[in-house]
Amino acid sequence: LVADVKRKFRQLIDVWEFERGTVPGLKQWEDVLGSQWRPLIMSHVLPSMGRYLRANFRVDPADQELYLPILTGVMRWNRMLGDAIIAEVLVQDVFPMWYDKLQEWLALGEADLQEVAEWYSWWRGVLLKDMVNVKTVRVELDKGMQIMNIV
Repeated sequence: LVADVKRKFRQLIDVWEFERGTVPGLKQWEDVLGSQWRPLIMSHVLPSMGRYLRANFRVDPADQELYLPILTGVMRWNRMLGDAIIAEVLVQDVFPMWYDKLQEWLALGEADLQEVAEWYSWWRGVLLKDMVNVKTVRVELDKGMQIMNIV
């Protein structure tokens, strides 16, 4: 039974649309799987989540609204995985896009630095406000601030 549950879990996670948040009823399987639960989550959810973010999420200062459900859906997994794990997903799969967009924007001759600062503040104070206390997220945001200060 456990092997069948694990197989079905893997199949579900491989096609899960992470903007939907966590898989309904998934947490109740923790008791059934016991010590196999955490390794299963770590080895299947995190890679699938990363692939999903890289394929579907974009950092777009002009129209971030379109992509927000994807990121906020991933962030809702923090209740199951914990803030530190979600922070690592952000560091691996979101912040590289975020830095690229920040540097691209700052490289424009006509970049409005006030707009850039407001965008940064929105990311730090609104979108990631619940994650800013996690050291790895704070470090990444601070790197963004350093990039902005160089300009």
